[in-house]
Amino acid sequence: MKNLTTGKEISFEEICTLLKQGKCIVLPTDTTYGLVAWTGAKEALENLNIAKGNPQAKPPQVLCTFEQALKYADFNDKALKAAKIFWPGALTLVLHSSQLAKSFLPIETIGLRVPNNDLILRIMQELGGGLFASSANRHGQGYTPDLEFIKEVFALQNIAVIEGLSKGQSSSVVDMTKEEPIFLREGEISKEYFKKIIK
Repeated sequence: MKNLTTGKEISFEEICTLLKQGKCIVLPTDTTYGLVAWTGAKEALENLNIAKGNPQAKPPQVLCTFEQALKYADFNDKALKAAKIFWPGALTLVLHSSQLAKSFLPIETIGLRVPNNDLILRIMQELGGGLFASSANRHGQGYTPDLEFIKEVFALQNIAVIEGLSKGQSSSVVDMTKEEPIFLREGEISKEYFKKIIK
């Protein structure tokens, strides 16, 4: 793997070390390039918000393994069905946070996604926890899949940008905290297809 910020190769172990230190990294995912930080590092969330320029009131989603997701949120029957059908994949489910999730993201609901990406799944298994994640762009600027542009934005902050393939399309976001699912964002998975499958 290549760190485009330094122009040098970077190992899996070095990526994990940076994340353990609370630093942010830009990684290719199965949707967009993502700015990520490890949920287990004390300053990770603050560092991500600073790097992205996010307001504190705008929480990131959390990437996780399926096993971690079951610990991070309360799943009703429909949410569990959706997770089993669409994960790993381009679907973010908004669910009621568990006490464990509130320990690193102190809000009542959490957006979870299990990515269809072997590198990220391996990182999360190695670290034993999920990753805060947001699209790799500054807040309010809009996302572009142009890797050269992404590098220019985050290399200025000395954030590692890892080369790789990404589809460039955001995940669909569905609120599953109510009796009926509420589509918040239509991405790779359409609203009609989701409702048809869940029925």
